[in-house]
Formats: sequence, C-alpha cells, structure tokens
Amino acid sequence: MESSVEKNKPWKEQFASFLKEPTRQNLRELLQLEAVEDNDLEFKQKLLSFDVLAKHILAMANKNGGAIVFGVEEAKPNQFFPCGLSNILDITDIEKKLANYIPRKLEHKVIPNFYKGESHPEFKDKFFLTVIVNHNPRYVPFMALKSGKDLRKDIIY
Repeated sequence: MESSVEKNKPWKEQFASFLKEPTRQNLRELLQLEAVEDNDLEFKQKLLSFDVLAKHILAMANKNGGAIVFGVEEAKPNQFFPCGLSNILDITDIEKKLANYIPRKLEHKVIPNFYKGESHPEFKDKFFLTVIVNHNPRYVPFMALKSGKDLRKDIIY
C-alpha cells in the first residue's frame, strides 16, 4: 500500500526513487506526477534512431546521468501523456545496436515496462521503454565510438 508521503513527494524525489528502483509502479507514479523534462529526464513519444539515442545517452552520461522514457507524448508544454510504444521491442537488439556507438564503460540499462492488464486505464496494455544512464565521473568524458547521421565520432556531447 502506497503511503500519502510517497504520493506527496516532489517529482524530483520520485524521480530519484525511480532511478534507484525502475519498477513498473515507480514509472507509473513518476508519469502521474507533474514531472518536467530537464537535463536528467526526457520523455519521447517514439524510439529514436540509434545514433540519436546514443547522442542523448552520451550527453546524459557526461552531465550527471538520468533517464529517457519512451512512450510518453507531450500534449502541451510540460504536460505529458502515457501513450505507450506501438511495438514491444527486443531489448537485446537495442543493446547490440547501441554498443556500436557508446563506450563499454558508459553504464546504462534498457528497461522494458509492459502494463498488461493494468487497472489504471491510461496505462492498460501499454509498453514503455526506459533507458537509465549512470553518471560515472571516473570515465568522463564519454565520446561516440562511431559516427551516424546525427552523431560524430570522438565528439563530446
């Protein structure tokens, strides 16, 4: 049972809780708050091309880390709606493609969240993908291993 203290947490604290434990419940709670995008949290409606995704991951790793949540639409400025992704994606395939662009020492996780049979109607049967990027100052700066359409090799983002 969720306490009223949890519900009344500022979104930054809820975001920190989500980064520690990126569970379906914590993601749902984060999306139900009035969270805003900033340097360490981004919402995207669709999955980005792998070079663009790598660019975002590199930038977050070089700053302070963070998360990118896919399947969230920005209805109005800083008003987000959980629309879900149209396809359930193969996480192993995503990891392999990202490995072409980002260094091994850049720690990140790709986490799928499928709300099959969810009781909350805005989440029911929707699929979300979250990329959590850890900050590791020991290896900063991180640079792209390979160029892409929107990414240049050996550039700090």
